[in-house]
Amino acid sequence: RLINGRGTCVCPITLPENHSHFTSVSWDSAGKNLAICVSSGDLVLLSIELNGSSVKSSCNAVLNGGHIQGRPLYGAAFCGDDLVLSWGVDGRLCLWDSKSNGSVVAPISILLANPVYPIFTVDIFH
Repeated sequence: RLINGRGTCVCPITLPENHSHFTSVSWDSAGKNLAICVSSGDLVLLSIELNGSSVKSSCNAVLNGGHIQGRPLYGAAFCGDDLVLSWGVDGRLCLWDSKSNGSVVAPISILLANPVYPIFTVDIFH
């Protein structure tokens, strides 16, 4: 659910298929897109539309294939307007196109892959 500053639900978030357990959520700088990490190892991109007092969410893409399936992601962060970075327990750091649509089976690049060391957090300097 998206909750406003007063604690009121303004919009339920429904993820496709069996993507039900969120592990992390990240907004883009414009506050119109969400990157949702799920325990399956997938990254789900949603857009948020504001029309007056109504709010609508829609799934743009499910990004998978960069991380090991079944291993949870710990986080994601938008990098500018066109890229999103994801990381997780599998020790991978993946770079994705944030404007993707549909099912995406491979990232632009796997920047780091070390299964011995999970990546718990990443900080991005803007």
